[in-house]
Amino acid sequence: MKKSAMLSLVVVSVGIGTGLINSGIAHASQVGIRVSKSNNSSERLMEEISGKLFLEERLMEVENLNSADYTPVTWTYLWDTYKKAKQAYENPLTSDMMLRSWGDSIVHAMNVLQTHTNEADKMPEFTFGITPNDYVLGQKKITGESEGKATLLALYINGVQQWTISDAEGSFIIDFSELGWKSITKKDKLEIAGRDSSGKEMFRKDVSIINSLDIELSADKYVIGDSELFGNYKGSKDNLITVYVNDKATNSIKGGDGKFSIKLIDSYDKPIIKEGDKVELVVQNSTGDELARESVTTGVETNFTLSPYYLGTTQISGNADGKANMLVLLVNGRAICGTTETSGNFVLDFGFSYTKIKSGDQVEVVAWDSGQKELSRQLVVVI
Repeated sequence: MKKSAMLSLVVVSVGIGTGLINSGIAHASQVGIRVSKSNNSSERLMEEISGKLFLEERLMEVENLNSADYTPVTWTYLWDTYKKAKQAYENPLTSDMMLRSWGDSIVHAMNVLQTHTNEADKMPEFTFGITPNDYVLGQKKITGESEGKATLLALYINGVQQWTISDAEGSFIIDFSELGWKSITKKDKLEIAGRDSSGKEMFRKDVSIINSLDIELSADKYVIGDSELFGNYKGSKDNLITVYVNDKATNSIKGGDGKFSIKLIDSYDKPIIKEGDKVELVVQNSTGDELARESVTTGVETNFTLSPYYLGTTQISGNADGKANMLVLLVNGRAICGTTETSGNFVLDFGFSYTKIKSGDQVEVVAWDSGQKELSRQLVVVI
């Protein structure tokens, strides 16, 4: 048996409680793995198991548990530990020692879970579940349903507590119209936290943000270099539609049903959007409240023409509009050579590559942007 296979059989049973190492040694003996009987046998066993494998087994044990079997407080503690450990496990930069440490943290949390499973009366009085409804842009309240009873619900906007309510049983409404908060946008982060009678936070849930139900908004793909952005809008004509570039407002138009266009040029008639810019459409009402936000897909479109290729020669020529970063010759799907001369006449010379194009070969030229993303592709006529 390979060593890796042997190690995979060493399952250190956390169990819930004590005897972690001893149970692992007992199991190893049962499956036929030789375990030293010396005083430091447990240390030797642990050294043979990598921190990653140790943590992986602990994560699987948590995933096989049923939260309904445990008190909410202890389960929350275990689940929070699990999530942080899982994040460390998925990070390739986490050291083996740190992975083992996270495995030990899960063992501790599971011990706490088992210790208090039948001692709910000793835990803080907090049996609570909450389902917040989606927050609709333009509104000044968040609603939802709760089960059980919590002492306090708190609304957090971008990590800062803004409002609290004490009646958190059944349907709830968090009304923040008097907060002086200018407007919630899709860029903001909304959360609702629940607290027990001592003020300790027991959970926190994200609130999804959706567009106003009175607004329909979409944008066509914007081609880098174009002077206009096109889209479709349905809603109040009093609303303002604005193009945001890298989170900064640029040009705007008044709303109107149907197709619209927004000029995207500066005072020198040059396009204001560059490749790589983040572009969004935002609808706001007369008071500046955001009602809808949609991302705009951008890209480069390039055109080029190709002259026929004559068998036996080593060059392919053509003419390009300069929008691509590179033109690449492909023969039967394999890149042969390329050129960054993409404005005006160009030549792809593959004589140095010892490549011979034969009748029946698939010969293509592909245009790439700066990130080697394909913009367009054309077949070469072979004569």
